[in-house]
Amino acid sequence: MDLLKSIHILLVLLLLYTNAIGTEEHIRVEDLKDELFYFPAKKRANSEIVYQPLKRFDLIFVGYVVQDKTYDLKQNVSRVIPGYYIHVLMYIGKDSEGFAYAVEMHVDHRKSFTISNTQMQIDGSLQLLCLGNDYHQDNCPNKYSSNSIKNYDYMWAKRLRPQYKEQLISHMSELLQSIDDDLQRHYPFKLTFHFPLVSDADKVIYLKENRHKDGADCVSYFTSLLQESADLCFSDIRITAVELQDYYTNDPLGREAILPQKYNFYFHERSYVKDLFEKHGYYFKDDVSEPILYCDGKKVIGVATPERLFYSKSLEEIDIVTSP
Repeated sequence: MDLLKSIHILLVLLLLYTNAIGTEEHIRVEDLKDELFYFPAKKRANSEIVYQPLKRFDLIFVGYVVQDKTYDLKQNVSRVIPGYYIHVLMYIGKDSEGFAYAVEMHVDHRKSFTISNTQMQIDGSLQLLCLGNDYHQDNCPNKYSSNSIKNYDYMWAKRLRPQYKEQLISHMSELLQSIDDDLQRHYPFKLTFHFPLVSDADKVIYLKENRHKDGADCVSYFTSLLQESADLCFSDIRITAVELQDYYTNDPLGREAILPQKYNFYFHERSYVKDLFEKHGYYFKDDVSEPILYCDGKKVIGVATPERLFYSKSLEEIDIVTSP
């Protein structure tokens, strides 16, 4: 069981490391105005800030720089999650004071988690994040945000192509109501990994596509919500079990992903993720136990990642503007 717990904790590291965001009162997303927000963006950490005029439902992708092999939680999460972009948010609108808001699936790394014989429950839920106002002239009110999106090293937004955006617009009220309901009930974070056994005898770690019903991760929340509420299908955004395991065992960055000592119940020391596969015989497998999802007539296999969603053919670039 100790090794099983270690793998559970490993998967926590696959979740985005974010700063806790707190709100003192519930803001109804339906009351937010569908107005342009001039978002400060940069594709690389050392790039100059440019401004992207965001519209409702635009997606914001963020990440951290991996500078060296010295252990740092933010950098290590960037190793553990495949791709340059490791998290995604959705712009929703502005309040009456001109502050912009996004929604995101958020994991509070400071709170506790519990492990049973069959699953792990972690603290995390859908939350509103204040992005600031146009051109980031003022910080968010403290009652809405304890930290800023500026804590990320780089961030870039993309927009749904016109034909897909039209699908969302036609389902606007349903989508906003669903998001508002999820915010009020603290829609829970759910791992995309499933452990059906309580023994180390079967060393399979199943990748499970989340659906919009009882929890999701930062990517699957949006992809499942949009598919189920607006019939919007994103193709080629998922990484399969074989690809994910290959990342940890063969990719130079993936091979440096670390399972920290404080999360390690089995080895009782800091170790590499690759050791779970190379030394201890565990392996990923796509879970097809539930009815197969389809997208554009193709079977959906694997789990969505921020990086692959960023490069989806369903998205397009947003023009940049200069500051006023």
